[in-house]
Amino acid sequence: MPWLRGNLHAHTTFSDGVKEPAQLVAAYEALGYDFLAITDHENWIDDRYWSAIPRVSSKLLLFHGIELNWPRFDQHIGKVSGERETLHVLNHPARYQLSVAQTLERIRRISAGGITLDAIEVTDTGQRRSLYESPEIPLVKIATDDAHGPIHFGRAWVEVDARRDRDAIIRAIRAGEFRLGFANDWSPGMATVRIGHSPDADDAFMFYALTAGKVKIPGVTVEHVLEDIESLNRRARTAELEVTAVSFATYLLIADQYRMMDPGASMGKGYGPILVARGPIPRAELEERVVAIPGKHTTSALLLRLYVGDPPLIEVAFDKIPQAVLDGQAELGLLIHEGQITHQKMGLTKVLDLGEAWQADTGLPLPLGVNVMRRDLGEDLHRALSQGLRDSIAWAHANVDEALEYAMRYGRGIDKETCRRFVLMYVNDYTLALGRDGRAAIEHLFAMAHAKGLIAEVPPIDPI
Repeated sequence: MPWLRGNLHAHTTFSDGVKEPAQLVAAYEALGYDFLAITDHENWIDDRYWSAIPRVSSKLLLFHGIELNWPRFDQHIGKVSGERETLHVLNHPARYQLSVAQTLERIRRISAGGITLDAIEVTDTGQRRSLYESPEIPLVKIATDDAHGPIHFGRAWVEVDARRDRDAIIRAIRAGEFRLGFANDWSPGMATVRIGHSPDADDAFMFYALTAGKVKIPGVTVEHVLEDIESLNRRARTAELEVTAVSFATYLLIADQYRMMDPGASMGKGYGPILVARGPIPRAELEERVVAIPGKHTTSALLLRLYVGDPPLIEVAFDKIPQAVLDGQAELGLLIHEGQITHQKMGLTKVLDLGEAWQADTGLPLPLGVNVMRRDLGEDLHRALSQGLRDSIAWAHANVDEALEYAMRYGRGIDKETCRRFVLMYVNDYTLALGRDGRAAIEHLFAMAHAKGLIAEVPPIDPI
């Protein structure tokens, strides 16, 4: 009986993949695979997902799966379903920079929470991470390419000694009756540049042309890494990604390792993060109230310290903050992204607009997010990457409807006109180039933080 080759972790346009299900399946058929699991993110899919995948015509044996978000801490869990059998996988521990001991603790806590894990990925988007092949980890070790786009297809796989049946394949994997495979002709040289940005409508809009191949950077293959901004802030502190979006507040911590890009900045023009509550609260009382924030190293959190002081804080995923306020977990919520526009529909009251406060004080745009490049990439590559991003943004501005259609996938249910309004608020003139006012705004923000004693010194500001 021949061994069956397959990938157990792949994404489509139902979440953050760039290929529709039929296109993804066709790509793996062309690679000679025997089976494929489509595992889109549970917080992105809608009801169409469950009916669309079974309708895909394929020579492959298709598994219907999902990537779960563990509710108690930041961890993805793959759920691959057969007819009666289900495989649960601890996904990409390398992405969370876990030690073996930390991995074991996560396995214990997830098991105590009701999910029995069967396997662990020893790859991160197909790149082998041998640390997680440790015999101390009591799970079978599988390789996947966590496919989001063509650059990932065929990097890593499992070959299973089983008959062509979904339940038989799952049982064989649990029993360890498989072997791992890795593409020998792929290596992560500097021709491949990983760009981290958030799965939000404004970032999707500005990166669309690079994602879709409308704009190319000569000599560079771009691999897009989509994570929320606070996760990217954390990764930047270890200089993991070659290029990444970060909060301006995080740049204060990483300026020795990263250089600002001139294009791609997120700057508000009289608008920005807002504080909301269930009802009006006098400004003099804000510092006494518990605030739900999207992360301690976001620029919104820095602005909170500059304009409110040091209120008690809880960290909440940015898209869960409105509900945290409504449920009474916090008295105030610090909203970023489209929540700045949609908060009233959720029954929340704006009690302080930090963008308006900044505008009144400075008359300058409000620096919120910036793209940065590792300094060790060198001047030539810095220039090529910045030009590529600037070209991508310009393409989106010239083809708004097409780029907006793609951005809508990341709008978390907002309608097209709200999405258009939000995107064009933050992909503006300062996104193409900082200019004199943009640089002055950054200098002013950092000087304020220094004057308040929040940073020891102002870092270099040398965008390119």
